Amino acid sequence: PSAKLLAQFIFYMRRCLPNKKILEIGCGTSLPGILAAKLRANVILSDNAFLSKSLAHIKRICTYNKLKVGTDISVKGLTWGLLGHSISEIGSDLDLIIGSDCLYDLSIFEDVISTICILLKQKQKAVAIISYQLRSSDWSIENLLKKYHLLCRNIDLESISEDCGLD
Repeated sequence: PSAKLLAQFIFYMRRCLPNKKILEIGCGTSLPGILAAKLRANVILSDNAFLSKSLAHIKRICTYNKLKVGTDISVKGLTWGLLGHSISEIGSDLDLIIGSDCLYDLSIFEDVISTICILLKQKQKAVAIISYQLRSSDWSIENLLKKYHLLCRNIDLESISEDCGLD
């Protein structure tokens, strides 16, 4: 459900997306990123750099959706918590970082948040929008947000779907 909700948000923001540079982290099925590319955003889909089969699958998904990898959309390996050339390769001109259900396991929270923090610091005006499914009321990223000096606010997607005609 998280990818669908993020895709709804992307659709709602469609008028703002043309020519924006968007990175989808942990893209999996890539629904939000592919939708953003279809809405004329410059999209980079990323997933774990060590999962070559997953990256190949993402490229196939792009092809199935009539997006040419390297021209209409990019696919890059980006492993959360590992800093290196993959982050600098993405560049400092991001406008938006998106991710759906990246916070599925407490043990990776810091890797995800630290990676987002580094990407956001490269471009001061960039924003990250992460959708997630609440799996435990005991899990929180609040301390990590404080540690990395990040601010967070919740977006109520129920009201957005009413505005844009999606159910």
